[in-house]
Amino acid sequence: LTPKLQKLFAEEMIAVQAASQQILAGLAAGDHAAVVKQAQAIHDSSILDKKLTAHARQHLETALPPAFLELDGAFHQLAAKLAEAARHKDRELQTYYFGRMVESCQTCHSQYATDKFPAYGGKTPAAHAH
Repeated sequence: LTPKLQKLFAEEMIAVQAASQQILAGLAAGDHAAVVKQAQAIHDSSILDKKLTAHARQHLETALPPAFLELDGAFHQLAAKLAEAARHKDRELQTYYFGRMVESCQTCHSQYATDKFPAYGGKTPAAHAH
C-alpha cells in the first residue's frame, strides 16, 4: 500500500481500538447510548467509505486480497448490527455482536497482520525487561 493508505489504515485501527474499549465499558455499565455511538463510529470508519481519489480506491482494491475486503466489510456490518442492538437496548444481542467483532479482529490479524501481532504468526514475542 502507498504510505498515505497505510496511514489511513493505521488511523482506522487506532480509532477502532479506542471505540472498542469504550463499547466494552458501555456494555459493562449498561450504557446503551455509548454503545450506539461507538459502534456506529466503527461502522462509519471504514477506509473503503473514505473519500479516496479514484486512483487510490483502485490501488486499494487491487492491492488488498478479496478475502481481506470481505472480512473488513463483515466487520463493519457487525458494528452496524451492534449499534442497532444497542438502540433496541438488547443486552444479549449487544454482547453477541461485540464478541463477533472481536472474533473478526482476531481472524483478520491472524491472516493479514502477523507482523504486528506475532502471537498469531507462531512467532515468540520479544522479551520485555521490567
